[in-house]
Amino acid sequence: MNRSFFFFLQYFVLIFFFYFCKGYKKKYNNASFFISLSSFYNNDKNHFIRKKKGNKNNEISNFFLNYTNKHNEGKQIRQKDILGYISNNEVLKIDYLKDGNLRNEYLNKLLSNKETIYALSSGNVLSAISVIRISGELSKIILEILLHKNSKNNLINFMKNTRNKRNTENYEIKRMKKKSEYSLDEIINLKKNFETRKLYMGELYDNDNNMIDKIMFSYFENPKSYTGEDVVEIYCHGNPFIVKEIMNEINNLNELFYKILKEEKENYFYNESNYNDISDEIKEKLYDLNDFIKIRESKKGEFTRRAFENNKMNMLEVEGLKELLYCRQKIQKKIALNYLNGYAKNIYLKLRKNLKKLLVYTQFKIDFEDEHTSTERERIKINNFFDEKVNDSIKSIKAILKKENVEDLSNSIDVLIFGNVNSGKSTLMNFICNDNISIVTKIKGSTIDIIQKNIQIENNSYNLCDSAGMITNIMSKPYYSKEGMMASEEFFLKKKKKKNIHKKLEFIGIKKTLTYLKKCSSAFILINIEHYVQDLKNIISIFNEYFNVTKKKKKKIPYFFLCVSKCDLKLSKSYKSIRKNIKRIILKYLNIHILKKISKKIFFISSKKGYNIDKMLRYFNKKMMKKRNIGYSKEQKIIFLPFERHKIYLKKSLKHLFFIKKNKENLTFDIIAEEIKLAVNSLNQIIGKFKKEQILNKILENFCIGK
Repeated sequence: MNRSFFFFLQYFVLIFFFYFCKGYKKKYNNASFFISLSSFYNNDKNHFIRKKKGNKNNEISNFFLNYTNKHNEGKQIRQKDILGYISNNEVLKIDYLKDGNLRNEYLNKLLSNKETIYALSSGNVLSAISVIRISGELSKIILEILLHKNSKNNLINFMKNTRNKRNTENYEIKRMKKKSEYSLDEIINLKKNFETRKLYMGELYDNDNNMIDKIMFSYFENPKSYTGEDVVEIYCHGNPFIVKEIMNEINNLNELFYKILKEEKENYFYNESNYNDISDEIKEKLYDLNDFIKIRESKKGEFTRRAFENNKMNMLEVEGLKELLYCRQKIQKKIALNYLNGYAKNIYLKLRKNLKKLLVYTQFKIDFEDEHTSTERERIKINNFFDEKVNDSIKSIKAILKKENVEDLSNSIDVLIFGNVNSGKSTLMNFICNDNISIVTKIKGSTIDIIQKNIQIENNSYNLCDSAGMITNIMSKPYYSKEGMMASEEFFLKKKKKKNIHKKLEFIGIKKTLTYLKKCSSAFILINIEHYVQDLKNIISIFNEYFNVTKKKKKKIPYFFLCVSKCDLKLSKSYKSIRKNIKRIILKYLNIHILKKISKKIFFISSKKGYNIDKMLRYFNKKMMKKRNIGYSKEQKIIFLPFERHKIYLKKSLKHLFFIKKNKENLTFDIIAEEIKLAVNSLNQIIGKFKKEQILNKILENFCIGK
């Protein structure tokens, strides 16, 4: 009974729907439909069956409906197409209307002058996850096409309409289309409403509808994305083969989009059944259509370039990002983050604001006051105001110029191990480097050249240098003085015996060591505990000679750390008296300006046994970080350093301010205003107010692809 009733109900519904559509056809002169009866038919039992709960084999698998509604309104023709289907999960799903607005939107994206770019943002190595980033107007459309699988349950042109008006038997089964054969209407029908900034799971399919990979993906709608454009990020498995396949499928969509535009061009210009609701702008672009590439792999730093062009990042943030990508030290990371979070920009904005206040006041004086009628009191007041503002700006710029460059942090700090012969320099070098870098012997002067090794102390990079030991010549003056060097050189040249060959080499090594001493940032001064008084006095005489302030050019003095080596040869009880005696000798013989450059703490070390060396290195690293002028504020705990590019424009700005300060009494307000404008323009170059292609290219040339 139940089976008969269900059969009768199905039959009644089909007959009713058939006559309903037939009536619609007479009314609007155009209608067609197709119902796949195989969905209701059981091939095994050869009779109709009712749908059972949980029986997936007997459920309605597909119901295809396609009708067109046309009616005349004067001379205009309005057309609406609806494409829908009934699937296992939904009774009726009507996708998107193929109206003029949606077609125009898609055509505008396809005909856009700006290309859609894609790249592998993660490294091109075998990993758990790889990230493919797509940016541009076509990014969402690309994702929708890749996610689509053409099948019976999710078909694209699965059936072919032979336009037989009476029955459905003449509908022919057509093979499933490849993605490269899709039309514009079929792509529009794939449109999905993804929530932005949300993670989805899905599957990607190639042109032949074979699965490429199971993925996660996110969609970022413009302007709330990294580049300010529509951005899609695909998180696939990190096999380079899979990544390459996905990227090839993305690139191959160029052919599909070009085919679609060619078809649309033929429809609009060569067929009578063209659409009248297309915009004139699209018509012009279609008319000029040639071979094109709308999707391509990105260049280095191109995603960041687009972020800059769309005002998502300024020049300072781009520089900070570059530093963050390549930093190797914690301090570099902190500085880079301060550029990204806007702290560095605020420093320059504050400086520019002060100059703008001065400019506004100057313009006011030009427009509303005759300077010739000003009283003496007013002139004094104006001069005081200018002096205050100009001096504040000059002071701020000078403070920034005194700081180190950010680029300098990437370079290792040169540290020289300096001392007399056989003071344990090479042994200390080998211990710190944990390798036999230098030759260690009892022979005096075995090191005759600068030996360098890069080391890391608490994530800070240092270039450690072993050097030739200092000795005194048989002459009255030390041979490292000018007179002593000349005399020693003549002395060695006169001697032709083989035993003096080593002395000549040793002399050359000492000259190189003294030259390097002037260039290095800091130095470990080693004195042998067995004859520390003699060693110390010899080193003091060298320093007093080479860092003499009486000379015209003031020499750069490195920061010195005094170490008493080979302390394992003496009892620790004697350390206190030795330390006291060393301080007394230094205060008595060393020049005062050099004394300021010596650390107050004296270390007793043993390179052979490793005694106290770790403690010495930690203290050294801490001191060197404090000695760097990094703009550290105890209140805000913020670190700021300028880039070399910034200093170039700061110097230009400073030049204009100095000109105003020097000649303010002889300058008119017009000239002062012009000079201030030039100073402000220099600061604008730092912030990135004006888009400078050469500057941006230089910053981005070292970026990785995908950033």
